[in-house]
Amino acid sequence: LQVETPGEQRREERYPVFPARPVQVRWLEPQLLTGRLVEVSRSGCRIRHRHRPLEQGQEVRICFPWGELRAKARWNRLRSGEVETGFSLVDEP
Repeated sequence: LQVETPGEQRREERYPVFPARPVQVRWLEPQLLTGRLVEVSRSGCRIRHRHRPLEQGQEVRICFPWGELRAKARWNRLRSGEVETGFSLVDEP
């Protein structure tokens, strides 16, 4: 598992989510991660959680109260005893 501090690679505006909103991340049923959405952009988001870091490139479904989106884990970093994972959104087939 790769835990890194991503460099500044932003290509678009990021929007903080305050207060952070609860979300669920699902993969390989019945795996479920409960975390908090802390930042969003047009192409991805950042979620803070207490689960192990996700594998880079791991495909997941992020569950919001209004629906689900497919995403891929891009990076993880440790912050204040929690893990932050950056996701890029994946187009539905």
